[in-house]
Amino acid sequence: MKAINLTLIILFSIVVIFLGTVFIMMITGRESTTDSAIVEYETYSQEQIPETTVSAVDAPNETGPIEDQDTLATDTYTDVSVENTGKNITNIEIYLDGDKNNGINLGTVKYGVPSEDAESIYGKEYANSGFYLSWNRKEYVFEPGSIHYIFFYTEIPGEGKVLTRKEIKLQGELPVNKNIIIYLESPTESAFEGEISISGWAVDTSSASSTNINRIEIYLDGPRGFGKFLGNAQYGLERGDIAELYKNENFINSGFGLAVNLKGLEQGTRHSLYIYAITNSNEYNLYKRDITVKGTSPKTDANIFIETSMINDFNSENIEISGWVVNMNYQVKRIVFSANKDGNEDIYSINLDGSDLKRLTDNPGSDLYPCVSPDAKKILYSSDIKGVWQIMVMNWDGTDKKQLTFSADRCGDPAWSFDGKQIYFEIFLEENWELYKMNADGSNIKRLTINPTVYDWHPYGLSSENKILYESGILENYDLYIMNDDGTNIKKLTEYDFNKRVPSMSKNGRYIVFQGRAPEDKFYNVYIMDADGKNLKRLTEDSTEYGHAIISPDNHFITFEGLLAGQKRLFIMKLDGSEKRQVTTNEDYSTIMPDFIYIK
Repeated sequence: MKAINLTLIILFSIVVIFLGTVFIMMITGRESTTDSAIVEYETYSQEQIPETTVSAVDAPNETGPIEDQDTLATDTYTDVSVENTGKNITNIEIYLDGDKNNGINLGTVKYGVPSEDAESIYGKEYANSGFYLSWNRKEYVFEPGSIHYIFFYTEIPGEGKVLTRKEIKLQGELPVNKNIIIYLESPTESAFEGEISISGWAVDTSSASSTNINRIEIYLDGPRGFGKFLGNAQYGLERGDIAELYKNENFINSGFGLAVNLKGLEQGTRHSLYIYAITNSNEYNLYKRDITVKGTSPKTDANIFIETSMINDFNSENIEISGWVVNMNYQVKRIVFSANKDGNEDIYSINLDGSDLKRLTDNPGSDLYPCVSPDAKKILYSSDIKGVWQIMVMNWDGTDKKQLTFSADRCGDPAWSFDGKQIYFEIFLEENWELYKMNADGSNIKRLTINPTVYDWHPYGLSSENKILYESGILENYDLYIMNDDGTNIKKLTEYDFNKRVPSMSKNGRYIVFQGRAPEDKFYNVYIMDADGKNLKRLTEDSTEYGHAIISPDNHFITFEGLLAGQKRLFIMKLDGSEKRQVTTNEDYSTIMPDFIYIK
């Protein structure tokens, strides 16, 4: 009997130890799942991504209606891993100053090399998304200040060969004679197909006895010695208007013209004409005009960054071109926005279908202008701290809030650089908004604009380079501009004669959306255009105020605010303006300034 009792005791102890071990493993497993950064999920191709993707972690909260879900968010979002679709990029070709039929082939491109930038932006799975090319320039001589073009072809899975054109301006100044005046009358910058007529006039104003022009040379897509030579224009055409303009009869034969056949250029692609007016003593001046081929160019949703700074090393025999190509799918999960639901503006997030509303901030002052980081892990915003707006950052779920600015002046509307290393924002200084930048940790603040008579504000970082899209102007007369993020190379982007405000750009760099009010509009509406300012289209019906539009990182949706019954509501629609639907409910509070939270 004692032996039996001893045996039972031993068996019971084994069972207890086993069950205890299982229980500890369950607890440990649950904790490791919560802390884990990677959980596998089904990957969608671009064609398969549903219009609204609501996964289990986004399912509507069953404990009550939306208006009851206003507690501060404390649960953890589930990060997911994605297949490195960049590995499927099979071919990269690079040509200088012309497309694959007309440009200079720079040789074999190595793809799959390590890229710290791609890894820092997109994660470790994209660490080997870099490319590299070393080209021996041999007899090619680059002039200081000259403008060249890289034609970059990428074989994207499911999309075919996609062309990206990048302008490169070398350091220094071209040795041109500014007394030589060139005026190009045709072609205009409107789209063309097939044959074009190149015409205009040119004179050397330092010469009184003649035009002093020996010839007009015309090249395509690059300066002489690089671009395709289209021919010498016929010079000496009669231009009485030019003789009258300069009060010099010796300028009467100053016209030029040349008809060229440009068939074979890809539809929708951009190109450049280089027109050289060369004097009898071989001095010259140069006029450049961009032209576009009719049709639609196949473009990609892949992110492409090209670095060609080595061209500026004029003493280097080899020129290096490097960068990265990342072809990836984003899953849009939620919309983050500001709402005055609890008496003052706080930051909230919500599913795309309007479910599971969560409050992310509980500051007694207003929290506005949320902006999601490129890696989707952080949110910038402006917060009223003791009566002064400051720039704040927090995790996407509202945890770990940090103050980045401690200014005596209002700091507003922060935006990320494409790599997440810089923050662009505005400061109201001396009764005027000006643009600034700082490191992502709030250090090294630098002023970018100095325009005391106009507002420079609402910055937005470009998708794959260190440039800033922003608005500038005075009340009811704002235009959109792009500049380098050191404040240089400012370019006006829009010529449309109406007020344009609060711009943002798609992740693939193809489109810009903004709120605008054309002369025929009663209200502000959401507009979209190409990144170069062309092909403008209004997306919302002119029935109420719409604005603060943002394109989703998968390039499928636009979220924006609209005025209904005296309060702002959030909406979502496709990029062509179709299938517009309301996201937030008609409660007695406004929801404004949206951005997308997404998973890569």
